[in-house]
Amino acid sequence: MALVTVRNRCYPVSALIVCLISITAFAVNHYVFRFPGNNYFPPWAWVPGVYLAIGWLLMRMVLNPHHYILQVVQNIALLYASIALIAILTAAVQFTPFQPIDSMLIVWEQKLGIDMADIMSWTAQHPLFKTLLIKSYDSIALQMSLLPFVLCFFGFTDKLREYYCLMLISAIIGFVFYYFFPTTAPASNIISPYFSTEQLDTGLKFRQIHAYISPTTVDGGMIAMPSFHVIWAWLCLYLSRAWRPLLILFIPLNILLALSCVLLGWHYPIDLLGSLITIVITHTIYYRMKNRAEQSTQKILAGTPLA
Repeated sequence: MALVTVRNRCYPVSALIVCLISITAFAVNHYVFRFPGNNYFPPWAWVPGVYLAIGWLLMRMVLNPHHYILQVVQNIALLYASIALIAILTAAVQFTPFQPIDSMLIVWEQKLGIDMADIMSWTAQHPLFKTLLIKSYDSIALQMSLLPFVLCFFGFTDKLREYYCLMLISAIIGFVFYYFFPTTAPASNIISPYFSTEQLDTGLKFRQIHAYISPTTVDGGMIAMPSFHVIWAWLCLYLSRAWRPLLILFIPLNILLALSCVLLGWHYPIDLLGSLITIVITHTIYYRMKNRAEQSTQKILAGTPLA
């Protein structure tokens, strides 16, 4: 009962905060800066959401709340909602009015003897390993979408609700950090022949938006610090602990994914430290909410008035 309570509270609260941040960022841009930008949530994307909502409402009227089919549909709907909220937040924070902090990150890494150009040159000398890194890096979208599908059909509802909450909390922390301290990733600030066009597009979009030019591409990433590839890879691992065979499969894959972030030049090494800090804060917030909800539930069951 306590677990259900915390997840029922955590998700709507986190979703509401995401909406408020998005609305605020959109409003500030509309009334003050008026930067152009990309639409990361295309109009057609509302269609599956509407069908999922209608299907869930109809099933809720005729099925028991704990019915297997209803739980599956509800988990798929929450997955869709989580991805949609993150897409909307992405569109909102692209309008950050602040200057990138990449130069500061590069100075810090130079003091530690880290040279991204040398790292990428080493990776290029090992083409088979590089191909493996690219495959692992590109696997994150598939992991985030298919893993919940698989687990929802096996009834891991509690673990999935936890996963969705952690996704939103980490997005709130990381995206707000990006808004005030944006980054344009190594490809925009370091000279190397090994950067791909997609990597160069990350900085290109930022420069175009802040020069009041409509972006010519939606390719590339956006947030370098913290690395959301690492954050989401961890959350997929954390979710897959519900089914040990998946966990065993995902551990080596996501270790490679974390390495690929730096070895392929998508992120500065220090970005991974930012990811670790974000992960720790995310879990701390979630489990404090969980503990508070459990304590409240226990007081209710014991008949003790809540403070």
